[in-house]
Amino acid sequence: RVHFNHKCTDVDLAEAVCHLETETGNLTVRGDAVVGVDGAFSAVRASMQRKIDNFQYDESYLAYGYKELTIPPATDGSWRIEKNALHIWPRKSFMMIALPNPDGSFTCTLFWEFEGPRSVTIRCAPWSYKDKIALVGDAAHAVVPFYGQGMNAAFEDCVVLDECLEKFANDRESAFAEYFSRRKGNADALADLALGNFIEMRDKTASRTFRAKKRLDHLLEAALPGVYLPLYTMVTFSRIPYAQAARRARLQDRIIYSIFAALTLVLLFVFIRIFR
Repeated sequence: RVHFNHKCTDVDLAEAVCHLETETGNLTVRGDAVVGVDGAFSAVRASMQRKIDNFQYDESYLAYGYKELTIPPATDGSWRIEKNALHIWPRKSFMMIALPNPDGSFTCTLFWEFEGPRSVTIRCAPWSYKDKIALVGDAAHAVVPFYGQGMNAAFEDCVVLDECLEKFANDRESAFAEYFSRRKGNADALADLALGNFIEMRDKTASRTFRAKKRLDHLLEAALPGVYLPLYTMVTFSRIPYAQAARRARLQDRIIYSIFAALTLVLLFVFIRIFR
């Protein structure tokens, strides 16, 4: 059953007891275990911070807010700009992106430096307490929204946690420990990827060199299907773990840059030989 308007205020870690605020008063609920899926400002995690010695916690904010705008469809109902694309207008300190809608309009998001509520990145450890408590989703690893992967990462948490609970059917503490081991590195990698993608969209997309590299990525992906995969493709359209995708993308980039460096040296050598 789902109970709405029940706000968790505290958790007894040792007993797996939740203290809740409801519209009609306070409530205490006991279970075999508590899974905290209560967002970036998690009360379950806050209870762990207060009660677990050496609990590691890092919280950082991005000083940007956003405003949604709309590009309406043309008079004939068609799209005013290319519909099969993500449009980005980078302006160093701010940017706007636009995505197409089926009705011919575009939903635009303007990101600008902002004072007020900010996008937060949260890293913490551990994600569990004995066999009683586990954290899932933003409660364990909130990220900025610029890769569109926050919810997907939470769903992956659920898949992995389910696999671990099935593997250790009679040992929930071991299940929670393996879940953390399998997911922590990928969650940290996603935090870095999401922030990096924001900087990429805001700054780097204005560079001709960067855009040329992206075109090369697409050419290599088409020429070497399944062998060469751009980072965005790996993160968005596959179940390749985030940390593995980041490592593979760095390796691919090193190979490409090494090839370009070698070709440059060969051309330079040929040029020198011709004009000696």
